[in-house]
Amino acid sequence: MLCEGDGWITCHCEEEADEYFIEAVNGDEDSMRKIEEAKQEVSSAGMLLVSDPGWKRLLKEKLIEACKDKNTLKGEKFEDIFKEVEKAGKATCLVRRRGSSYRNGGTGTGLLMFPKSPYGWLTITNNHLIKNDEEAKLAEVIFDFEVDGSKEGTKIFQVSRVVSKDFRTDHPEDVTHLDFSILALKSSGEDEAYLEERAVMFEETARVNACSNNELLGACGLTFLPLIAFSHPRGLAKRLSIGKYPSNTEKYPIAHIKHQLPTTKGSSGANLLFSFPDSGPKFRHWLAAFLHYRHGRAVAWQAIGPKLREDFSSLGAR
Repeated sequence: MLCEGDGWITCHCEEEADEYFIEAVNGDEDSMRKIEEAKQEVSSAGMLLVSDPGWKRLLKEKLIEACKDKNTLKGEKFEDIFKEVEKAGKATCLVRRRGSSYRNGGTGTGLLMFPKSPYGWLTITNNHLIKNDEEAKLAEVIFDFEVDGSKEGTKIFQVSRVVSKDFRTDHPEDVTHLDFSILALKSSGEDEAYLEERAVMFEETARVNACSNNELLGACGLTFLPLIAFSHPRGLAKRLSIGKYPSNTEKYPIAHIKHQLPTTKGSSGANLLFSFPDSGPKFRHWLAAFLHYRHGRAVAWQAIGPKLREDFSSLGAR
């Protein structure tokens, strides 16, 4: 769709979904059919429902595959790894934009950021999902959505404003735009413990270039660096993608990278996490370092950080 005078063009390769399956009506055959079709598409893409313990086996297989020799896994306790992955996943939320006068509604993914800012708790997503303050006021973020078609256990927050942003990319090779929006949530004192428990550190200093070539990967005992990402594909309950940061990728810290993770519509705004292969157990701690914005593409938090600080300074000067 094209909005006159607004410059908005929806590109088929961008992964914003128009489905919203959290409010499926019991017994509604059309809704249930659409949910099943979406579930099959997401499953075929290789994305795993977080409430299904099968993802643990597949993640373990990927970590073992990444290791050049068994000594690399020395000291690893996979149950501890799974707990840390689940903890990281709690920060992921469904971002829903209700329809406005010039755009239809849509859904994507966000990540709750730690620490809390002077403007409240913040969630990062893509600019092509939530473009400006007008759209932010039509948006909400939903945490703990883990069962397709069910609100049970979820918590919903309204959005007050966009506190920082950079425009969507124009095409797959566009590296001039960062395609992010950072949303301030409306919350009360009663929400503090809930949000603090789920927030993930905005770690703009996280680096993966130390293992972005075969020589250094070998020194770390790895053939590739494993990546994971949580998202709400097609507006469904939370899924986990497991993939890799390829050894022959462009060297970080350039803003944009290519990745090999399963994604589909609704994965917009997913954050890529990696486990830094430092001394000691290598896969225990997972750092968020990249924001996914279209198939096989993500932008580094290190590039987003300076823009965020600049916008905070501007807001503070008003």
